Amino acid sequence: MSIRNRVRLMAVGSVVILIIGGLGSLYSIRQITGLRDLQILTQETLATTYKLLVDTSSVSTTTGVLNERVKTWRQSLNRTAEGLSDIAGHRSLRLLDVAEGTESVQLGWRSAEDIFRQADEQLDVIINRGVPGIDVPVGLDHIAVYLESLSVETSGAPGTSRQAVLEEVPSIIPSLTDRDLPPEVYQEALVYIRSVRLRMNAATTNLNSFVTGSLQSLSDTIAVEAVEVVRSGTIITTAAVILLVGLALAGLLAGTRFLETANRTLEENVRERTRSIQSLLDFSDQGFLSFGPDMKVRPEYSRRCETIFGGSPLDKSLPSLFYTDTPEQEEFTDAMQLVFSGSTNPNVVFDLLDKEISLGDRTVEVEYSQISGDRIMCSLRDVTAQRALQARVDAENKLRAMLLTVVINHRDFAALIQEADCLFEVLERYIVHNDSEAVIQETQQAVHTFKANAGFLKLEGTTIAAHQLEQAITEASVFSDAATVSGKVEDLRGSYRADLAVVKEHLGSAWITRTDTVVVPREDLARLESHLRNAPGTDPSFIEHLRMLRKVPFRNMEARFAEMASNLAADRGKRLAVPTFEGGDVLLDSDINEALSTALTHLVRNMVDHGIERPRERTEAGKTPEGHIHLTADTVDTANTADTAKTVDTANTAGGSLVITVEDDGRGIDVEAVRRRGIKQNLIDPDATLSREDLVRLIFHDGFSTAAVVSLTSGRGVGLPAVRRAVRDIGGKLTVTTRTGKGTRFVITVPMEAEKRMVG
Repeated sequence: MSIRNRVRLMAVGSVVILIIGGLGSLYSIRQITGLRDLQILTQETLATTYKLLVDTSSVSTTTGVLNERVKTWRQSLNRTAEGLSDIAGHRSLRLLDVAEGTESVQLGWRSAEDIFRQADEQLDVIINRGVPGIDVPVGLDHIAVYLESLSVETSGAPGTSRQAVLEEVPSIIPSLTDRDLPPEVYQEALVYIRSVRLRMNAATTNLNSFVTGSLQSLSDTIAVEAVEVVRSGTIITTAAVILLVGLALAGLLAGTRFLETANRTLEENVRERTRSIQSLLDFSDQGFLSFGPDMKVRPEYSRRCETIFGGSPLDKSLPSLFYTDTPEQEEFTDAMQLVFSGSTNPNVVFDLLDKEISLGDRTVEVEYSQISGDRIMCSLRDVTAQRALQARVDAENKLRAMLLTVVINHRDFAALIQEADCLFEVLERYIVHNDSEAVIQETQQAVHTFKANAGFLKLEGTTIAAHQLEQAITEASVFSDAATVSGKVEDLRGSYRADLAVVKEHLGSAWITRTDTVVVPREDLARLESHLRNAPGTDPSFIEHLRMLRKVPFRNMEARFAEMASNLAADRGKRLAVPTFEGGDVLLDSDINEALSTALTHLVRNMVDHGIERPRERTEAGKTPEGHIHLTADTVDTANTADTAKTVDTANTAGGSLVITVEDDGRGIDVEAVRRRGIKQNLIDPDATLSREDLVRLIFHDGFSTAAVVSLTSGRGVGLPAVRRAVRDIGGKLTVTTRTGKGTRFVITVPMEAEKRMVG
């Protein structure tokens, strides 16, 4: 081959090498440029995703106008969707082996976006249609707290109003509407608000679990691939420079310089995006941290964590940060190891962990999310202020309920004051004569009745103190600890005086001592009536008017028993229709009325506690879920031999009898359980043959009870004996009929008058 041909061949080869080297360098540069664009897009989308998390949290916790926060949140939602869509369609993805990670991002986002869009529709309803009681909605958490405070009865007693409750939250909810809507309206709105919060939390969990971690992994993969492409491009360009000698050297240097500049720019962008993400986390009101199987906090945590823990949590044991007790730390560690081992569903374990923990004087809400096999993210939110606010609202609600009950039942409140005076006299006798069985029984029944009446009036402190005193009296009969009883008596006296002071403070001293009423002892009034009746020339109408002064309407008991039964049923997790009350248009002697009030209080409480079943049990028995209690009152004219009961007016009730029937549709009295209890308490002989009626009568024996445990309402065998004693003291009679699975009926027959007993 001639030199010319060789030269031509070399020239052609040089051109070919130049073209190949140039194309290789161009291809490498295009790859680097594409990967650089994809890296920047991924980091921007990751930052937008974290901003969406922050904006989502702000929708729940903001004290500003909800509409403005939702606008910002929607912008973040749309930008995140656009960024993820751009990443999925980017041409440089085909250069990377990230198909599984990209699919994980898209699946996670579609799940989160669906939930976010549903929440967006609900937020639109809240903003455009409003929330009951709120003109300008703010954060969902604060709306929920406010609605919880309004989901109870809102009509206040004199001296109280809804504004008294709302004064605690003006800085959080700036615009409130004073509406007197039914509690169920607020309850329905509260359920709606909670559903929005649940959707936002569920979408946030999906976003944390499947999107953010996968995006970060994609970004890392791009960075590694970019370095490999730079290295390949450098090799190709270097080879071209060696073959082309000086011709390609300039291009190689220029290409290398360009690649190095691009790489430095890419690394700087990565560092800047990382700083932006950290800034977003630090700006959030929530604390974010992560930990692995060693249970130590990793460096990726937000600045808010330092405020919550009072210092840096880095490399510290998370169980020791959360708990001070070793057993609790070990239980937390064991639970997390189950998650890291993959032997159980993480969500099941997370649901069993404490949702709130106490860190010093802070109350912190905790949520967990597993973002990889060896990494769990924990979000912390300080809810101390919300819980303190809720506690104040609850205290105000209890106070309002007590005052409202006292106002509505002012006669019962006045009777309780008189009952308290008698009770403390009985207690003084007990302290001196606590070895007398009669005194012990009298004291137990008096305390039990007083506790029931105080509970009806919602005097919580008095009710609890009376229950503790009742417990002490029972224990003293075994341990002979009179000193403990004396201390509990003083506790009851102090609690009772404290409750009276609260009533006096809010309703005035007239509720404690009525200045417009002259109090005359019933015994003196009876003596005066007897004297005038025996005095010659006394106008009979005057005597009749004097006799009517000590009469009270039997119907006054209706509201008391209805509210008492409904409240007790709610406390026991039972459903009860409003008790019905018939034939109450009768005037009774005040002594008889008080005795009947005591007896019926214990009967109704006993029916709710023992007779009425829980809704599921009633449904399985073919009954309505709610139980029923029915009271009837009929008068019987003793001058008429017919056995026909009728209701009469005050002009023709003298000398008659009142027949009161109290019945329920509950489970009835378990006669066999009564028999077993009677044998255990040595009340009957195991071999004795007793009728069903004789066994039922055992329930009125002192100390007899079939309750498994002692509670604030039952379990001591005091209530029904108190019924027997009250009926006996007014010369009445008591009968009981019961049918298993159908219910129980108590019939009390008492005289309409009490002159003989009062005068005697």
